[in-house]
Amino acid sequence: MKRPPSLLVLVPHRDTRVLLQAWSAELFKSGFSGAWAFPWVIPIAEVKRHLSLSELKELGIVLRNNFTEKKITCGKAEICEFPAYIDKNISILGPAVNINLPEAFLHKINDLLKSRFSPLVLGSALAEKPLLDDIPCPPEISFGASALANMEMLPLSQGNVLSFEWKIGQPCWLPKKREK
Repeated sequence: MKRPPSLLVLVPHRDTRVLLQAWSAELFKSGFSGAWAFPWVIPIAEVKRHLSLSELKELGIVLRNNFTEKKITCGKAEICEFPAYIDKNISILGPAVNINLPEAFLHKINDLLKSRFSPLVLGSALAEKPLLDDIPCPPEISFGASALANMEMLPLSQGNVLSFEWKIGQPCWLPKKREK
């Protein structure tokens, strides 16, 4: 059996997820059957193996110290295609995230990297393309507290093409930004 993909994700604080739950409910009412089919996280990359807690902590320090703003903000709804391991025409729908991954961060995961997600979105739904034009606008979102974590994607044996189980590993919270 093929090993499920290992993803590196950024997990926002639970207060942010409350806003996204409400938006997922709006999406579902608008006809998106995949509105509850993706956890409220930012997928960053598919990696060859899970990262250890010490690796996640080191990456968290690099990421936090390279943020230009204190808070991460999100914008309009965007779609992000899955890496090539999914042969279906499925994308992640969510608010676009305003962070650029620093070179130091990418350099640290380079040996483990299979593929990167782009653009970065705060996952709120799975969508089969083409995407409908009349989706509800996402809420205004900003957050400072977030954690890096490993995540596995497990296709379910029954259900439609949007049927997956997600397992998120222990989160490693990003440290507070150092004041200069």
